[in-house]
Amino acid sequence: MKKILYSALTVALTILIAGCTKEDSSVITPTSDCYISSVTLGTMYRNVTQGGSTYQTSFSGSTYEISIDQINGIITNTKPLPARTVLTTVPLTLVAKGSVVFAPKPDNYPTELPSGWYSYTSAGGTIDFRKPVIFRTYATNGFGHREYLMFLTVREYEEGTYTWEALETDVLHGRGARQALPWQNGLLLLSADGEGKLHKVTFIDEVWSDDVVCTGADGAQVKTLLSFSNKLWMSTAAGAVICSDNGETWEPVDQAKAGDEVTLLAATEKLLYARIHNADASPADWTACSADGETWTPLVLENNKSMDLFPKDAAALSFKIASVPYVMVAGKTDDDKTVVWVRHEKENETWAQLEPKNEASALTWQDGMTLLRYDNSTIALSGSQTETYYSPDNGLSWAKQKELVLPVTDAHFAATAQGGHIYIFAGEKVQRGNVN
Repeated sequence: MKKILYSALTVALTILIAGCTKEDSSVITPTSDCYISSVTLGTMYRNVTQGGSTYQTSFSGSTYEISIDQINGIITNTKPLPARTVLTTVPLTLVAKGSVVFAPKPDNYPTELPSGWYSYTSAGGTIDFRKPVIFRTYATNGFGHREYLMFLTVREYEEGTYTWEALETDVLHGRGARQALPWQNGLLLLSADGEGKLHKVTFIDEVWSDDVVCTGADGAQVKTLLSFSNKLWMSTAAGAVICSDNGETWEPVDQAKAGDEVTLLAATEKLLYARIHNADASPADWTACSADGETWTPLVLENNKSMDLFPKDAAALSFKIASVPYVMVAGKTDDDKTVVWVRHEKENETWAQLEPKNEASALTWQDGMTLLRYDNSTIALSGSQTETYYSPDNGLSWAKQKELVLPVTDAHFAATAQGGHIYIFAGEKVQRGNVN
C-alpha cells in the first residue's frame, strides 16, 4: 500500500480537536463522524511442520470474533488464533465512520508517535500484525480524529495448555465397555455393567439423567454406537443391526441380504457405513453404505486393493469440509500395520488410502484408540496411554500432540467432542477439557 504522510494535517488537527478526539478524556463514546464499528478477519494461514517439511494450511479468520473497546480504543480477538498463524499478511474488513489510516505501533507509544501513516482501503490488501497496529479515523468534517490500538493474540501450544475438569458423577461406577456421542443438544452415554447389561444416561445442560437399563441390546458392541437419521444405531457381536429412538429400547433391523454380518463404522447425514462379512460370498469381506440400515451397497477400495489393507481393529469418524461429508477409518491390519482410509462422499465413490510422506508423519495405532474432531484438527487418542496424535490435514499426516495430555488412562475408555469441549470417560471418571 502507498505510504501517505499526514504531517500538516496532524498539526491542524492538534489545534482543531473535536469531541471524538481521544485526548478529550471527558468523552467516552465517539461521535458518529469518526469511529470503527466492526473488524472482520479474512482467510488466514498457519505454518505446519511435520516430517521435516513445512507447509501452510488455511482457515477462516471470520470465525474469530474481534472485539472493539470504544472507551479505551482497544481492538483484539476474543479467542486466540491457532498456533503458528501467519501474522505478516493479515486480510481484514473494517467498517468505520470517517477516513481511516494505520501505522505500526512505535515501541514507546504514546510518547513516541508514528512518523507516517498508510492509507486503509476495504477493497483489498493486508496488514502486518507481528507488532500492534494503530488505526486512526478522521472525522468527515475535518474537526477531529480517534485512535485505536489493534493487536492479535495467537495460541502458544505448550505442555498443559488443555484444562481438564473432573465432573462429579457415579455414572461409570462398576462399568466396563462404554461409548458416548453428541445427542439432542447434549451427550448420550452407554456403558456395560458387570453382567454385560447396557445402561443409558444423558448429560444435558450440566445435568446427568437417571440411569436406565437398556432392553433389546443383548450382545451389542457398544463401540459401534452411532447417531443417524434421528435414531441411535449399534451392531452386535453376531453381526446384526439394532436401532433405537431413545437409546433405551432397541429393536432389530431386518437385513435385506441373508448371511451378512454387519459391523457399523460411521455415519454421515445421509449414509451409514459398515464393514460386512459373509462366509458364503466371494469375496467374504467388503465395506458398504446404507441409507436405511437394511439394504447395503458395496463400496470398493481404490485400485481394487485387497481388504487385507483395510483395518479390522479400527475407529471411524465423519466430518465435513466445505459442506462435503468425509468418512475416515483408521486402525491396524492383520499384519499389524497402521492404515488410514477416507471416503469423500461428494466426488469419490471409492475408499482412498492415505499414505504418509514418511514415518515421522505416520500415525501409530494404539489399543483402544478412538478418533474425534476438535479445534479444526482430527485427534486420535487412547485409553492405554496419555500420548495423543493430531492431524491438521484430515488424516494425511500425523504428529504427537504435546499440548493435549490426558489426565487419566484406563482400558475402559471412550471420548467424544461436544459444545467446544472434549469429554473422556476413563475408568470411573468423567473429565471435560478445552484448550486455553
